[in-house]
Amino acid sequence: NINLYGSHPFYLQVDEDGLSSGVFLLNSNGMDMVFDEISITYRVIGGVFDFYFFMGPGPEDVIQQYQEVIGKPAMPPLWALGLHQCRWGYHTLSQVQEVVAGYRNANIPLEVIWTDIDLFDRYRDFTFDQDRFKASSMRVYIEELHAGGQHWIPITDCGIPHAPDDPAFTSGMQQDVFIRDVTGQPYLGQVWPGATHYPDFLSVNQTWPWWKQQLQGMHDKVPYSGMWIDMNEASNFCDGEICKLSPITAAIEAATTAAANAASTGDTAAQRTGLWLMEQLWLYAVKALSIFSPHIQTASDQQQVATSAAFANCDLDCTQPSQQDSLSHPPYAVNNLQNHVHLGSKTLPMSATHINGEQEYDVHNLYGLAEAAATKAAVEQITGKRAFVLSRSTFAGSGHHAAHWTGDNAANWDNLLWSVSGLLNSNIWGIAMAGADICGFQDDTTEELCARWISAGAFYTFTRNHNSINSAPQELYRWPAVAAAARKALGMRYRLLPYLYTCFYKAHTEGGTVARPLFFAFPAAAQARETYKQWMLGDSILVSPVLEAGSTQVQAYLPEASWYSLWDYSHTKGPITATVNVPLTDIPVHVRGGSIIAMQQPLNTTAQVARSPVKLVVALDQHQVGPQQGPHQAAEQQGAGIHIDADTPAACGKGHQQHDAGAAADAGATDRKCTSSLSSTSCSNSGSSSKSDGTPTNSDNKPSQCAAGGCLHSRPGPLLGCGLLYMDDGDSIAVPAEQGASLVYFSSLVQSDTVQGWLTSTPADPTADSDMAKCLQDVYNSCRRVLRSDSSSHMLHDSISLQGKRCYQSTTARSSSKSRKKAEKNQSSMLNDLPSVAEVVVLGVPPAAAAADTQAAAGYVVSLDGQRIPQDQVTYDADVQVLAVKGLQQPLSDAFQLEWQAQQAAV
Repeated sequence: NINLYGSHPFYLQVDEDGLSSGVFLLNSNGMDMVFDEISITYRVIGGVFDFYFFMGPGPEDVIQQYQEVIGKPAMPPLWALGLHQCRWGYHTLSQVQEVVAGYRNANIPLEVIWTDIDLFDRYRDFTFDQDRFKASSMRVYIEELHAGGQHWIPITDCGIPHAPDDPAFTSGMQQDVFIRDVTGQPYLGQVWPGATHYPDFLSVNQTWPWWKQQLQGMHDKVPYSGMWIDMNEASNFCDGEICKLSPITAAIEAATTAAANAASTGDTAAQRTGLWLMEQLWLYAVKALSIFSPHIQTASDQQQVATSAAFANCDLDCTQPSQQDSLSHPPYAVNNLQNHVHLGSKTLPMSATHINGEQEYDVHNLYGLAEAAATKAAVEQITGKRAFVLSRSTFAGSGHHAAHWTGDNAANWDNLLWSVSGLLNSNIWGIAMAGADICGFQDDTTEELCARWISAGAFYTFTRNHNSINSAPQELYRWPAVAAAARKALGMRYRLLPYLYTCFYKAHTEGGTVARPLFFAFPAAAQARETYKQWMLGDSILVSPVLEAGSTQVQAYLPEASWYSLWDYSHTKGPITATVNVPLTDIPVHVRGGSIIAMQQPLNTTAQVARSPVKLVVALDQHQVGPQQGPHQAAEQQGAGIHIDADTPAACGKGHQQHDAGAAADAGATDRKCTSSLSSTSCSNSGSSSKSDGTPTNSDNKPSQCAAGGCLHSRPGPLLGCGLLYMDDGDSIAVPAEQGASLVYFSSLVQSDTVQGWLTSTPADPTADSDMAKCLQDVYNSCRRVLRSDSSSHMLHDSISLQGKRCYQSTTARSSSKSRKKAEKNQSSMLNDLPSVAEVVVLGVPPAAAAADTQAAAGYVVSLDGQRIPQDQVTYDADVQVLAVKGLQQPLSDAFQLEWQAQQAAV
């Protein structure tokens, strides 16, 4: 309950029956929110009461509705989903090179290397220290990284140094981009470079072009891939309504300027002034605190730490606001810094004014959001590619522009535990890409803690190892157990990149979360609502880390569904709280039944992964259809007119199409178009039929058990799987990309009584507006609803799966038309860079009856588009009920159908 880096006046409520709602107060003023058992009280010190109410009915629905107001999450470039390595304390380019080489030698994937303020000349933004990070040498090395598929991200703080020799300062003064104090002068604060001014990012027309100029100049020297914006609350080492240079600070500023000028002319006075300056810095450092640790090994390191300590203490002469100042001390004192201190403490004064007249009192919480928006726009214009921006300060809507890390945590087990809530809260607030500093920022980590942390952090949406200059180095290759844990967990993350990238695509285009609490998928389950140590990635992946010291087990709650370990495909049927043995280098990761996910090879960069063969994992849903239905599903389906008979599977009913496809006006017409290619299937627009007494019946006039508009059957249902894959070039600004992008839809069905099934894969141009694309999207939306519901909604299995099969058949039938051929040729040219499917693994396939009587693939015959696959490419493991087909070379750019059935039935 302490104000730190952001403000998000939003809450989500989930009732016992799973019905959910949310409330957002669009207000950037300071406030307290007071909770008790029956009410929430807002105590707001300004602005207006601009409330938004979101009615769900599910938690994910609420978040999607919320994001219709604040903006959907930014789509990260593919490379940003790899591992990031950073440290405040990489003092030289050679140290950065050693770290990158260390990861390569340890065979740990590394995507991005970062540099903190060590990079800068006197901690000044956009500069390069010419001794330690000479720009020409940096450029050569960064271009080498780019050639190898790796990236570099530098830091930028918002404070611009008050220094006549600094181009950002002089141009900023000329273009009048700085926030002003009550006297009308640019407000003077202090951050790392000393006395600083603060750009007004609320001024789109004035400050944004200037900001782009500064970022452009830095990129021209050394081409970065993304930008890290820090200290943007805005942070200030001084408190004061008006601040001026103190005599000693003015002297240091003068000495700094003299040293810079003298150095440019070769004047030996530069050495004398530099020595004098460092004496002052050391004096302040000793006065401030004793900060030298055993990790500060060289004189250069000590000098830099001393400089940091000196500038972290206010050296300006500041006038404090009076107690009668109603802006700094309003009549109601919010619990600022947990001690009701004045509102300008360690930030800008509330009396400061912005270029367009806004007062800091009203817009303080918008600073980080505005800077993120300005930076994203600038980086995309400079690079011509999708921007990646990381921001510490956030407000509602920040996720539309930037990723977020949870700030300066510590290397202890409490902070590892708290990182889970930080990840999930950020996603709820609309910041889909988020994570904590892995292994901890402050203090020294341990081998056990770091191993557990990277195992968990590999499944954050943003995965970065970062720590402080005063802490021991903690790169992942420094301990054997940590290196082993990193290789395993990151190997799985990189395998899951196609799935994770698709989750971001869905959040970016539809709204919603990527990392989410379990109760988002199972809102009516009480234990899911109480679970705070696990999380899901999308609808399908469940992560259950070890978060306690000394533990080699985890109590993993698996909600009501079929769950398969992604490590060995072992199957567990929920709901159950399972005790799982977890050695130090392991982490439980499960895939949910009903999912089809694309995986690739665990290589060392995302570029290599993107070109590698694909393995499709078809995790079938093994639940049985039952007669009960929860209120959440009843609310969703009420009045939908759904009638599905499991004995006669068909996608029948205009009502069904409306319910699952979002009540499109032409739902019935779309349904007819999608099913027209199957002459053997009858489908009626009228929905269900009934006897004279009103009892619903199926097409054979058999009575069914019905509830809330849906017909349910107690016999074992079919096994279902469905999924989506989005692929593009990885960094196009437009999403979906205008060229070279594809959506691939997957659906699968296994009839448990005949032990036969099929998988279809159907690509589509995500920018197309065609009947086929609508058909595929309708099927996928229906499948997502089933996956997000509890088992009673599995009555839709037959409908969704057969509908997916018809969409596939409709796609292949288009080849008979010359006009369609031309369209498909254009489509193919767009998708020709998609990788091929090399392997299909189907989880949860029941044993074939003929398995005991044959040597051929345990009784299964598999065909691809009607052509039988050689038996030496097919294996079946009866212990875990896994059917695997290897040695395929099937392009994802082509629609295909894989079918399997018991050999006895085939003969």
